[in-house]
Amino acid sequence: MVRSRLSEKSRKILQLVADGCSYNQIVDGGIGAKYGDIFEAAREALRIDSEAEISGNRMDGAKSEHAKAYERWTPDHDRELASLYQAGSSIGDIATRLERQPSAIKSRLGKLGLAPIVYAKEV
Repeated sequence: MVRSRLSEKSRKILQLVADGCSYNQIVDGGIGAKYGDIFEAAREALRIDSEAEISGNRMDGAKSEHAKAYERWTPDHDRELASLYQAGSSIGDIATRLERQPSAIKSRLGKLGLAPIVYAKEV
């Protein structure tokens, strides 16, 4: 997932706010900010915070069904995945055994060169 970032101007404005600067100090501070830019910086920060919360909720939901969802793959996990796949286990069975999402199993198999990577068709 690509994370949104604050614009450089918003980051500078919010740093000045965090440093305790008044509106006048921010506007007169030489960064080219106008009063409206201060409010825009706050809106931008709140939007990014909201996106992060939604993403966190999505991860929590996945982890409630698949305990190891979004965790790093270790060499041991890769070996177990390869062994199960080569033994003929289904994607669903492997996902259950490794406590990961079926999509994560397919993706990892592709990255390991054990199965072709299948991309969703664009609509």
